Amino acid sequence: DDDANGYIDDWRGWDFANDDNNPSDDNGHGTQVAGIIGAEGNNNEGIAGVCWSCDMMPLKALSSSGSGAWSDIINAVEYAKSMKARVGNLSFGAYGAAPEEAKRAFAAANETLWCAAAGNGELPHNGNQIGDDLDEFHFFPACLDVGHLLAVTAIDSKGQFAEFANFGRFMV
Repeated sequence: DDDANGYIDDWRGWDFANDDNNPSDDNGHGTQVAGIIGAEGNNNEGIAGVCWSCDMMPLKALSSSGSGAWSDIINAVEYAKSMKARVGNLSFGAYGAAPEEAKRAFAAANETLWCAAAGNGELPHNGNQIGDDLDEFHFFPACLDVGHLLAVTAIDSKGQFAEFANFGRFMV
């Protein structure tokens, strides 16, 4: 732990789910989202990210199945804060209320702009997959009431909410 932050050899990020310095994506979703965010463009590779020259700090808080403990998510948020992350991607979520500890951790990490997935209509509606109104069905962390969190949803090819995309008053 040459930087004395409590995480040995965290030069490539940290895996809070397995408590080690290998945040490799064993689910595939994080790598896909990271590519959308920061894939280098204009290089004949077939994809260009939103920001071609950003630095990324991989932090993993969920298992390969996409489940995890609130404590791991909280620890990842606190780590990102301690490392002075400017933007954080939260491409996960769960319906229901977040524990107070998680709310406090996100509120305290106010130097970071958090981009949180709004979800994809996962509640059953007469057998149809349609987006859920997050004013009625809260989805964490997208529904956290902190001024430095941006909920992100899906749009279709016409720029409209995708049929399955969650929505709510917080969405613009």
